[in-house]
Amino acid sequence: MLSKHKLILSNEELLNSILRDELILKLKKEGFTNRKVVLYKKGIKKEISVDNHQGNLFSEKEILDIRLQEKNILKDDLELFSDLISAGSSERVVIISSLNKKIKTSSWFKKISKNIQLLELSPIYSNQFKEWIKNEAKKMNLFLRNEEINLIASRNEENLLSAFQELKFLKCLDSKETTYEFIEDSSNYHIFSLINCCLSNQVSKSLEILEVMRLNKENEPGIIAVIHQQLDRLEQLKGDSNFFLKGVPRDYLSKLKIKSKKISPPQIKSLRKKIAKLDKNFKTGKVEFWNELKKIVIKFGYI
Repeated sequence: MLSKHKLILSNEELLNSILRDELILKLKKEGFTNRKVVLYKKGIKKEISVDNHQGNLFSEKEILDIRLQEKNILKDDLELFSDLISAGSSERVVIISSLNKKIKTSSWFKKISKNIQLLELSPIYSNQFKEWIKNEAKKMNLFLRNEEINLIASRNEENLLSAFQELKFLKCLDSKETTYEFIEDSSNYHIFSLINCCLSNQVSKSLEILEVMRLNKENEPGIIAVIHQQLDRLEQLKGDSNFFLKGVPRDYLSKLKIKSKKISPPQIKSLRKKIAKLDKNFKTGKVEFWNELKKIVIKFGYI
């Protein structure tokens, strides 16, 4: 029987992160609703209790997500991890992830190997990059054609993180069908980068992206439509925090939820009016589009 505890080893942090998230999602379905993330620093023993959950019938099932970011780990801390893994509590699952593959040859690992499952991830080589994109897209319920996969691979030049971000952007779309033309047009990614910055209150960065879009003479009606879409989603989240949870990337949804708690219905209404006015005046040539959009972005970003 495979151990419930996991040790994830990879030279690539993104691969660690993807597998870790998949494991945690499965555990949550099994009732492990409480998650504690521990970014390793020397002398961490005070922050984690081995006895926690022992003998408590009413304790929540816990995932202890330990991320080893240093190569040298104190002996006392290694002993603590060993105790956690060997404790035998049914209320706690330990997931340890590390970028240091040499850990599997250590005496510490040999000591705990019977109580933990080793998940060692191989690097993604150039001849595997397109297949990796295809598999990650499929996990997101994005079914891309070969020409779309080729375009994403070509643009990102074996950069896993960059390609993964593109897939997440595509997942943010309402459209059920991803088109080659959309992927080919890099302006779409400028739009969603702009939205992400506005949701994160990164006003200065939002304005930098906006200036790039202006210089590129990017699609004005498309920008208006996407901002409208975000206001719709924020309004829906104000009324129902579980709105469209299914299939939406977690980091993007998290930003939307945080923004929905900050923004008030009158502020949403005001932004809607400004966008509608900008759209009308743009179509009739009565306004300098980018200057007016800049004012809206500043207002949206500072909420």
